[in-house]
Amino acid sequence: MDTQLNIRLRVFCLATAVAALTAVACEYPVAQLKKWIDDGEEGVAELARLRDVEYVDLNSGHWPQVSRPEDLAAVIVTAVDRT
Repeated sequence: MDTQLNIRLRVFCLATAVAALTAVACEYPVAQLKKWIDDGEEGVAELARLRDVEYVDLNSGHWPQVSRPEDLAAVIVTAVDRT
């Protein structure tokens, strides 16, 4: 797993550890993310500890707010409605 992804996941997970979480997989498919979790990869250890997580594939690349803003907005609205 690349170091930048590891750092982004750590910051993101620490910021959201107390609430329901929607993890938007933009650069990697959800299946890969779940495999890293199942394999005990250090970079996703925070996700493995969370219990109320919804995983969403967006397949947009690094900046979904630029490449797929409408789709990202829909994911965010759904996530807010979920909490």
